[in-house]
Amino acid sequence: MNQFRHRTISTETVHDEMRRVYRAWDAAISAGQIDALVQLYALDAEIESPLIYQFTAGKAGVLRGREAFRPLYAEVARRRSDIIRPQHHDNYLTDGHRIVWEYPRIMPTGERSEFVESWDFNDRYEIQCHRVYWGWSRVAALTSDGIGPNSG
Repeated sequence: MNQFRHRTISTETVHDEMRRVYRAWDAAISAGQIDALVQLYALDAEIESPLIYQFTAGKAGVLRGREAFRPLYAEVARRRSDIIRPQHHDNYLTDGHRIVWEYPRIMPTGERSEFVESWDFNDRYEIQCHRVYWGWSRVAALTSDGIGPNSG
């Protein structure tokens, strides 16, 4: 899905736009605003996440087309748990087309669910591809009824 066109705008503008989407996504998901959240994605966007497999009746971990994301995000909002999604932060890496951030397992406050997320942006700064990669404790939790790091 790397369909990027050459951009002639400044690197600072690119990063500002990516940061704007990143923070808008966090605000929308934190507030359970599914409409606002889905609008941040391209019409033909894709999400890849173990939560798709866990929360939906599908047999794969991929959804395509932003309207297909509504049931997933509705379930995330319903569960509203730091185990599902820890506090968002601005500590991400970017190359101007993609951002990547991590929620580490070991924190000063103790252990938590760990995962890494990344987004690819299109030329309109919409999220084109969203990937979520889980660490070992999250994967192990899929085999139990819980979804937390100590659920299994």
